[in-house]
Order: sequence, then structure tokens, then C-alpha cells
Amino acid sequence: MTGTDNGTRLWAELPGVLDRMIGAHEAWLAALELHKVAIASADSAGIDAAVRAEHTHAEAVQTLEAERRALVGSPARPITGQREMTVSELANTRPEPERGELLDRARSLRTLIERVRREQSIVREASSSVLSHMRGLMHQLSSRLSHAGTYGSGGKVAAGPVVVSGLDIRQ
Repeated sequence: MTGTDNGTRLWAELPGVLDRMIGAHEAWLAALELHKVAIASADSAGIDAAVRAEHTHAEAVQTLEAERRALVGSPARPITGQREMTVSELANTRPEPERGELLDRARSLRTLIERVRREQSIVREASSSVLSHMRGLMHQLSSRLSHAGTYGSGGKVAAGPVVVSGLDIRQ
């Protein structure tokens, strides 16, 4: 394939790749929102489903990013040397209205990427907070249920084996 063929392919396929990347990021954001709702309602099945969906969407984005890099990388290298051009830089080499359309897609995608990162951070903090809370509850429960009331090496009441005690009053 010649450089011209690569360039023609780039301009024919790039808008579609960007649109698919935008859709994949929007789907990822929806999964992150479901994850937040599941955490807030302590829905372990919902959390599991959200994590699986997030993983699926992250893989889709990764695949689309590889497709974009393969598409953008080859015709852009002669223009910039060895550095891969950004979509915005490539768009600025095109006449209007194509330039404006590509720049709009690039801005939308950049905004979505930033939102995904921000939402992932929120979910990570919420998950960490719930985990810390659960550890505290487990510590409180183990200290209340410890028959011996002894402390482990960490200075906390150690949860040991279950002690079963009972009294048969039938006889």
C-alpha cells in the first residue's frame, strides 16, 4: 500500500473509529455509574456485574485505540518524523468542513476520557471506603464474639476458632 493509499484509508476510516471510541467510552461511563449505584446500595451482585461490564468496555477501548494507532501511525510518520500525530493535529491538516468535524470528535473523545478517569477515581475511593468500613465492622464483631478476649500479635482481638458451648437441660 502506498502513502497515498494509507492517507485515503486514514481519512475514510478515522471518523468511524473515533465514533466507535466515543460510543465505547460512553458505555464505560454507564457501567461506572451502575458500579457507583451498586456500591451505594451494597449490592454485591450489581458490583460484580458492573466490574465485568467495565472490564469489557475497557477491552473494547483498548482494541479501538490499537486500531486508531495503526490507522494514524503509518501516514502521520512522514509528516512528523517518528512521533505519532494526535487526532487534533491530523484534523488541522484537513480542509473545512472535515477539519471541524474531526476536531469536534477529538474534543468529545478527550472529554469522555477525562470523565472516565474521574469516575474511575470516584469508584476506587468509594470501594476503598466501603472496604475500610467492612474491616472495622469485622474487627468489632470479632472482638465482641471472642470468648477468651485475648489479643493477637497486631494488638487486636484475634478471631480464633469458633467455640461451641451449650448446656443440655433435658436430663
